[in-house]
Amino acid sequence: MTRTSFKFFSFFSIFFFSLIFISGTSVYNEDGHYKVEVETLNSLVFNNNIETDFSFKIINNLDESQDFSLIISPQSGWDISTNEDDFVLKAGEEREVKLNFKSNSAFDYTPNVVSPDMIKISQNDEYSGFFEFPVEIVSQENVSLRFKVNIKPIKDNLKFITKIQKTKISPVSPIKFTVSSEAILDSENVEIFVNLGDYEFKKINDIFSSSIPYKIYQLNVPSSLSPGNYDVKVTVKVLKDGGESAQEWYSGETLEIIEYNKISVVEKVGKGIFRDRVELEVTNLGNVNDVFSKEFKFGFFKGLLFGTDVEDVIRTDDGVYFEIPLNKAETKKFIYSFNYLALMIVVFVILVIIVYFYVRKNSNPLAVQTQLYEVKRVKHEGVKSVKIRIGFENIKEHEIDKLKVVFRMPTYLQVKDDSFSLTEPKHVLKGDVQYKLIWDFKRFEKGDTRLLGFTVVNKKGILGDIRIPDLEMEVKIKGKTSKYYKSFSTIKG
Repeated sequence: MTRTSFKFFSFFSIFFFSLIFISGTSVYNEDGHYKVEVETLNSLVFNNNIETDFSFKIINNLDESQDFSLIISPQSGWDISTNEDDFVLKAGEEREVKLNFKSNSAFDYTPNVVSPDMIKISQNDEYSGFFEFPVEIVSQENVSLRFKVNIKPIKDNLKFITKIQKTKISPVSPIKFTVSSEAILDSENVEIFVNLGDYEFKKINDIFSSSIPYKIYQLNVPSSLSPGNYDVKVTVKVLKDGGESAQEWYSGETLEIIEYNKISVVEKVGKGIFRDRVELEVTNLGNVNDVFSKEFKFGFFKGLLFGTDVEDVIRTDDGVYFEIPLNKAETKKFIYSFNYLALMIVVFVILVIIVYFYVRKNSNPLAVQTQLYEVKRVKHEGVKSVKIRIGFENIKEHEIDKLKVVFRMPTYLQVKDDSFSLTEPKHVLKGDVQYKLIWDFKRFEKGDTRLLGFTVVNKKGILGDIRIPDLEMEVKIKGKTSKYYKSFSTIKG
């Protein structure tokens, strides 16, 4: 056979089997009493393991139950088994039927009759042929299926061979390897896994076919791996039967990672009226720890304006010098600048203080309302009594571990006996200039509310306005305690 004839024969064989094994879900008797869904009626096996599985789904289209039976004609040399022989499907119910065809000791490797005029004589290891298995689904309507098992010689079995190039590797000298396929009939989706010692590269998904049976790959070595000898393993995996099984081929090699030093520096310069700013981003691209060093030279006056976020800066007669240690694959950013207006710093500090107090004031997880009502006044004596109501609601935190509320008032004011409408304080303390009422609450969950109410009386008859000190709230959340304050309106005398 000439080379051209051989290529034509190979192409024809591949094309023929491609036509046979193109599969897609087929539906039978779709508008009948029931329908049958079959993914494929064909299967390809090799003669060293003549066994295959088929499956199909029966769906009851009626609003009533149906009885089903399977009739499979026996065939010499084959064991035929199924998970369902006779069964009942309720209205709308579906059932998957699985079939197994396996050759037994009575399997006959007789010559393969190709046509009435030609007989192909084959030994067992070269045996090829096909068998058909009629399956009858019997119910109110009958559906006939015909499954076909094609048997090919084991020599046609698929195989993948990997070869790893034995060279020294580093972050700039990648791992190189090849993958070649043998006896591939149709395109195959493969998964390629590569391990370098304990390091696993990202999985490679690729397609091999009879027209592209050979491919070359290379993978960059991460700089996080130290120099030394490493075992490299390349595994090629092909999924079978919709992912239920797989074939794997692998090869291994020991490669040496050599030392590699390189530091990348990216500089961003920003110039302004009040400040010149330079940001440096340094990255250790090598596979060993390294040190980045830099020296700045400038006069005395400019040195007063120099600033940086680098620690351990060494001042010299000509300027400054510093070193930055970098671990493998580590990136660090640092800034140095020349500030020409000290006022900008002052403004920034003031702004930070304002923001801090603003956040502090508005970060209270409690919504607090205070109310002064039913104020009683007596002529020539001023305010005699006032009712005070304080309400809380947890609107921010999932849970407040502890809440302490402290209410202060001048000593000339007193709480009227038995005036607490809801919760009495845990402590009542009297000092020289003021009273202090303290409430303690625990496990204050989000959405919980508390209401405090009591009456304050003025027994001394002091004229003029009455100002009550700010209400203090001590909140403890996850072990952290913060204080917040809420002011009262002035009681006009």
